[in-house]
Amino acid sequence: MGYSGLVKRQARKAFSLAKDLAVDITLTKKSSTGFNFGTLEAGMGVAQTLIVKGIIVDKTKRSSESKVMKTQVIMLSEDVSSFSDFDTLSINGLTYLPERPLKDDGYTLTVTLVKEV
Repeated sequence: MGYSGLVKRQARKAFSLAKDLAVDITLTKKSSTGFNFGTLEAGMGVAQTLIVKGIIVDKTKRSSESKVMKTQVIMLSEDVSSFSDFDTLSINGLTYLPERPLKDDGYTLTVTLVKEV
């Protein structure tokens, strides 16, 4: 048994032990059906969603000068196969945009989310 499998199991175990600290995060991917050059609009297909568990580790409240709220979350890497495919993330009814680059160590995925307020 290698250490990789051990670390993945321990990460899964940590998320299951987090219980109410882990929140549902809805990842949404919008698909485009094409582009209309006459109207300069993209045709939107059906949005695909994926719900995963995540833990909010940092929330930066906006200052009086800033109009951006930042939230940092950790998810299991194995729950999200290709994070770059997703456009938005929703937590507790609030929609955020992912800030690039994100940190993926192969076991957990740490993402900073931004929202204009």
